[in-house]
Amino acid sequence: MSKFKRVLIANRGEIAKRIYNALRDLDITPVIPVVEKEYNQCYTCYPYALLIKTEDGVFLDKERLIEIAKKYNCQAIHPGYGFLAENADFARLCEENGIIFIGPPANSIELMGHKETARVIAEKSGVSPVPGFSLKGLSEEEILNKARGIGFPVLIKASLGGGGKGMRRVDKEKELFENIRIAKSESKEYFASDEIFVEKYIVNPRHIEIQIFSFPGGRTVYLGERECTIQRRHQKIIEESPSPIVDDKLRKEMGGSGCCTCRYCFLCWCWYC
Repeated sequence: MSKFKRVLIANRGEIAKRIYNALRDLDITPVIPVVEKEYNQCYTCYPYALLIKTEDGVFLDKERLIEIAKKYNCQAIHPGYGFLAENADFARLCEENGIIFIGPPANSIELMGHKETARVIAEKSGVSPVPGFSLKGLSEEEILNKARGIGFPVLIKASLGGGGKGMRRVDKEKELFENIRIAKSESKEYFASDEIFVEKYIVNPRHIEIQIFSFPGGRTVYLGERECTIQRRHQKIIEESPSPIVDDKLRKEMGGSGCCTCRYCFLCWCWYC
C-alpha cells in the first residue's frame, strides 16, 4: 500500500516527466508547479496531475515550494536533480514542516558535500579512497613532504567544490605552492570557502559512479554504474550505463563497497513511496 497520496514534484521538463510516470505507476497523485506561460503545454503532458500555476523561479524558492506542498496536502516533495535536490537547508525545511524530502537527510547532504569529510567517512567504512591529505595545521615543509609521500603528480581540490572548480593538477614540486594559492582563491570565489586538500593524481583513470540507495531500517542497495570517463576540465561530458569495462565481479565489488559507505552515513537515504 502506498505511503503517500500526493507528492509535489519540485522540478520541470524531462525530470518532472520521469517522476510523474513513477508516481502514476504507484497510484500517487503528482502535484506539479507550472509557470503560467508553460501551463497549456504541461496540461497535455500531465493529464493525471494536479497542476499549480505559479511564478518564475519557483523551483529555487524553498519557502514557496513548502507553501504549495502544504496548501495541496502533499505528504512529500520529490526534488528530482538540480535546483534544490542537494540543498541541505531545503531538506531541513521540509522536515521542520512535517513533509518528507525524497532524498538524503539534511545532515547527509552536508557531510557528503564536504569532500574531506566524505574521505573520513569512506575510511571509517573500510573503503580506500585515493591517497591524500588535508592542509589544515600543516607547515609548508610538512605539506611538501606529504605530497612527496603520495608522489607527483598530485591534484589540489576544493573541499566544498563542484563542477571542476578549484581543482588544479601539479606535476612538479616547484609548482605546488603557487597552485595551492590559486586553488584557494578559486575556492573562495566560487564556494565562499578556501578549504582545500591534496590527493594523488591518477593518470588515465576510468571514472565509474555507482548509484546507491539506503532506506530506513538499514536496507541498502546499489542499482548499477555510470561510465563518466569522457570529461573536459574535470566536467563529465558523457555518461554511459552500463559501463563497457565493468564485469559482474567488479560490479559486485564496487557496489558492495559503496553500500558499506552508505550504511555508515545514510548517504542516499530515500524513503519508500
